[in-house]
Amino acid sequence: KEFWRIVIKEYGGLSKLLSIGFVTLIGTLLEGINVGLLVPLLETIGSSNQEEGHWVSRAFAQLFSAAGIPFNLGSILAALALLVLIIAGLKYLRLVLVEKATADFTVWLRTTSMDNLLNADLEYFHQEKLGALADTLTTQANRAGASLSSVIDMIALLGLMISYLIAAFLVAPLLAVVAFGTALALSFAMQYQIRRARTIGATLVERQN
Repeated sequence: KEFWRIVIKEYGGLSKLLSIGFVTLIGTLLEGINVGLLVPLLETIGSSNQEEGHWVSRAFAQLFSAAGIPFNLGSILAALALLVLIIAGLKYLRLVLVEKATADFTVWLRTTSMDNLLNADLEYFHQEKLGALADTLTTQANRAGASLSSVIDMIALLGLMISYLIAAFLVAPLLAVVAFGTALALSFAMQYQIRRARTIGATLVERQN
């Protein structure tokens, strides 16, 4: 909570975060549409009757018809290729925005810390160690910038996972439920192993001390 207060209020990074969030949201939605297009693609390759096909295929057929585009294998492949290019461009744009926001935030932290040090009383320097001051200007600032980048990436991956789950649920609800249950079980198993590793590590540290 304190970290985000610094990022949004003191640093003023709300506009950058909103820009990154908007690009991420658009890319996530296009990822879901891209997955949905696989349904009519597979039905078209299988020469399935589009009128009796999956409702996703019928929805895309109506969308293509409204746009005046013939709904066939060529148009579906072209749409998939276009979506892949747009998604790749959005991912690159998001990467640039995240790296720029991370670098700017790190520079701002270092500048603010240096300004505070320059305006501090001499008694402060008598009480603090030189290594601690250097660590504040370098290591801690780099960790804060890396934390910002990591949190943004985690949110983007979470949105992408939700998008894929929604698309899978719309295409095949039963398989989506099975996949979600499997992922949830694996998540709990990984969390258990992580807690167990931490406990073993703490025990080893206590024995060595």
